[in-house]
Amino acid sequence: MSVLAATAAIIQPKAGRALDTGRLTTRTGLLTGLLITAAGLAAAMVPGLPGVLLAAALIGAYTGLITPLGFAALTAYSYAAQAVLLAAGGLLALANRRRAEPTPS
Repeated sequence: MSVLAATAAIIQPKAGRALDTGRLTTRTGLLTGLLITAAGLAAAMVPGLPGVLLAAALIGAYTGLITPLGFAALTAYSYAAQAVLLAAGGLLALANRRRAEPTPS
């Protein structure tokens, strides 16, 4: 199992529990996650296996932290708002597809 996946699997339930009990807010979690990711990207510059393993662990911690935050943010919207967001995404995809299609000559 990869270090990134193992770290995320350990952090995610703890982050979800902290969010549910109010010990972690979305703002604090996202800020912490961004700082952890920055540290992980810096660790990736360390040469050799220790740098790779540290980077994987830190980026896995970020992944485990933001996953419950993202799902909580999605469920905060009503079903109508979610439908509008989904429809807007589909419309944007269609608009981009039409622009990318070559014109027949």
